[in-house]
Amino acid sequence: RDQMFVWVPACFLGVALPSMLSVEFLQRGTEADKWNTAALTANGVGNCVADPPDHVLMSITGLSNVFSGETVGNVFWGLTLFCGFIVLGPSMVTTIDGILRRWIDVLWTALPALREYDTSFIKHLYFRMLVLYSVIGTFMIWANEPVVLLKIATLLFNFALGFSCFHTIVVNTRLLPPKLRPNWFICGGMLLSGCFFTLLGVVSAIPTLREMGLLAEVEL
Repeated sequence: RDQMFVWVPACFLGVALPSMLSVEFLQRGTEADKWNTAALTANGVGNCVADPPDHVLMSITGLSNVFSGETVGNVFWGLTLFCGFIVLGPSMVTTIDGILRRWIDVLWTALPALREYDTSFIKHLYFRMLVLYSVIGTFMIWANEPVVLLKIATLLFNFALGFSCFHTIVVNTRLLPPKLRPNWFICGGMLLSGCFFTLLGVVSAIPTLREMGLLAEVEL
């Protein structure tokens, strides 16, 4: 109930609001390259505030001379980028923390050599892996264009979601006590979801790998 009535509507709002901003403030045919995509909406907001069209409320009420201009436009350009940062920043930190905690739990459980250490060693292991993660992330950002990183992440997430569905089915039907195991309807939904995301990953991976030159064209 919590996911259906709180989480799902919030997700749709979170997706819709940035899209509505882009649709409103970006003109059709706006050209984007591999580096300015993230700032396009902010540029559109800044330009609209700097020189508001005649049909907007600010111009109709005669306030455009007070609350517009290049300086105000630059302020709203910065505020739009800052809003994106405060949305993505905490999300990134939460994602990194979740990934590290899960993998450290897996390593601590799977490797007997680690369990020979005192449990207080976990904090040192956590921060060492955090440093390693940061170094790898910095190298990926430095060595690749943002669009390439986005494509790689999207492809991996599709396969990860599919694998997670299949893994959840196995864990819930094999390891849980019989009374706690999900019914066939839930398992069927998970199975269909796993097939969907796996197929989506395959369909998305083929043209992307061809574009990167890692997969040759096959003529039928």
